[in-house]
Amino acid sequence: MSAPAEPPPARRGQTALLLVLLVLLGELACLLVAVRFGDLGVAGHPARLVGALLAAGVCFLVAVRLFAKAPAAGRAVLFWLVAIVLRVAVLPMEPGDDFWRYLWEGRIQQHGFNPYVESPDSPRLVALRDEGWGKINHPQSAAIYPPATELVFAALARVVPATAQSPGSVLLFKIVFVLADLATVVLLLRLIGGADRHRLAAWYAWNPAVVFAGAGAAHFDSLMLATLTAAVFALHRATGVDAARPAWSWALASAACLGLAIACKLIPVFLLPVWLLALRRRAAVLLLSVGIPAVLTLPYGGPGVVLRPLLAFTRITRFNDLVWGWIEAVAVRNPYGRNWPFTLALVVAVSVIVWKFRADWRRSALWVLGAALLLSPVVHPWYLTWILPLAVWRGQIAWTVLSLSGITALLLWETTSLWTAWQPNFLTRSLVVLPPLVGWFLQLKTQNRESKIA
Repeated sequence: MSAPAEPPPARRGQTALLLVLLVLLGELACLLVAVRFGDLGVAGHPARLVGALLAAGVCFLVAVRLFAKAPAAGRAVLFWLVAIVLRVAVLPMEPGDDFWRYLWEGRIQQHGFNPYVESPDSPRLVALRDEGWGKINHPQSAAIYPPATELVFAALARVVPATAQSPGSVLLFKIVFVLADLATVVLLLRLIGGADRHRLAAWYAWNPAVVFAGAGAAHFDSLMLATLTAAVFALHRATGVDAARPAWSWALASAACLGLAIACKLIPVFLLPVWLLALRRRAAVLLLSVGIPAVLTLPYGGPGVVLRPLLAFTRITRFNDLVWGWIEAVAVRNPYGRNWPFTLALVVAVSVIVWKFRADWRRSALWVLGAALLLSPVVHPWYLTWILPLAVWRGQIAWTVLSLSGITALLLWETTSLWTAWQPNFLTRSLVVLPPLVGWFLQLKTQNRESKIA
């Protein structure tokens, strides 16, 4: 008996496309369910939100796998349609509690107050309190965000009333964060290049963890991601043609974008030595990377005033750290009660990474950001999006899995019989760490198999 004939490629492609659409509809449905449980202060919401987002994550992983088999024609249209629809779908979600601080700090600047000097519970600001004031976390702490973000908050507060009673203010902030996120997608497509760029970039653009962070919970991290990805793209262009003599224009653009990224979030400061070695003789342009954030602090009193509340806040704050909690569980707890040993370890790790990969800045940048996340004493779920553009560009899918499993840390917003709020235990740490370890192992196994075949 003869074997049944295989369906023609065109039919297989159409079948794959239909499956992609069905799975993506599943992701969209899960995100719409997640919208209902965005307010983590309501009992039961954290578990329901995590469940819905993880279900969306499973659909996402299946969809990007099937996307490779879909017809090339129309792939770009589908890519952008899904990326935009997913973000629009979660715009109605209740923003995270960090958002109310953004709104507050934007508003008080309109009244002439310095957010780095006046904390939300300052008696001088009692007259400005509204419904959103009670939702601000750590009201005793002044602003801990770098100056570029505070300038954005102030600018948006000029457009609409920055009050909890104004739905337009929430929407405006979210739209700005989403536009920055989509700018990252555009830059990632340019970085990847080639006919397969939409399939590969879907690992970022369709990721529900990314969608939730910006469009749903309204975290401003997309501002840093856009500028950092622009810095990576410019450095890639600067060193692409002649690595020994980077183009001045692209080197300047990369340094400036890196400076803006640092002015949005301090974590890219660890990438300065990577850029230093990559730019070689033209590394003097990195004065821009340091100068831009320094200049932006001047309206607020200079670097000393801006950094003081951040340093005070980070000195002892810990949450969901990915490495130190495990070490302390099997060895000894940090005897100092401060975070400086973790920071010192991170500086040493970055130094070793930069030197080891000094001939490959792309690999070095990925490892440096990875070390910054793994060795940080504080890792909120949305922090795990920081590494995704680089990881997707370099084909490291385990970081995508970590961005999804990291969502389970939202369970710690509420005390249950299995854990206490804000206190990770063996179970909650395992939920975050084990899935990406499995993903990393499977990817290594696949790569080894492919190398043997080759």
